[in-house]
Amino acid sequence: MLRGKKDTDGGLSGLKYELSILRTEVHEMQEKQKDALETLRKQISKLASGKIVTPKAILEGIGFDVVPVEELDTYLEMTNGQVIDVRTDAEWKQGRIEGSLHIPLHALEGRLGELSDKNQSFFLVCSTGDRALTACRIMLKKGFESVFHVEGGLGRYSGELVME
Repeated sequence: MLRGKKDTDGGLSGLKYELSILRTEVHEMQEKQKDALETLRKQISKLASGKIVTPKAILEGIGFDVVPVEELDTYLEMTNGQVIDVRTDAEWKQGRIEGSLHIPLHALEGRLGELSDKNQSFFLVCSTGDRALTACRIMLKKGFESVFHVEGGLGRYSGELVME
């Protein structure tokens, strides 16, 4: 008996069921490999065009780059990028990075049209990094190519914050 199926026909139905499961698993693995290869191709393309790709993004096979918050200012200088702060309005008023654009996570998809150049480097921040990670995934799905997750969030940012 295979995977809980009753063996009433000499094992043939059980084997067919097992084959069906294996085909599904192989298909899922092929899709994952295809996605990983596409991510790698995009990263190589970015490198070839002179854009920055972080080692962590390559090693982990993720479509966006990861920048420790301690290195944010350096990356901003290198890329002339735009910080997008996805925190709430109340959090934004408590302090923000100068020049950052405020688009709360809940409004991000609806406001992506405000970002005119999908090839510009965007650095997504929040308080701890969790919402920024979600924002990176949203932007990638919408075709933005140079998206950076600021790991650690503003809670660990040591630079100056502008207060309202």
